[in-house]
Amino acid sequence: MGAGLISEIGLLNGQYRMSLRQVQTDLQDRWQLSFSLGAISQSQGQLTEWLEPL
Repeated sequence: MGAGLISEIGLLNGQYRMSLRQVQTDLQDRWQLSFSLGAISQSQGQLTEWLEPL
């Protein structure tokens, strides 16, 4: 996953309060991307690391 996709996942999960399963379904429906719930969850850890200095 690149920075743009990780940011999109963070937006969907954080701002729009979508569950990880809803995010997973959204990625599949819109962009035909298939990620496990674990991979989506791990991406949130990456985003947290990027935002920590802010």
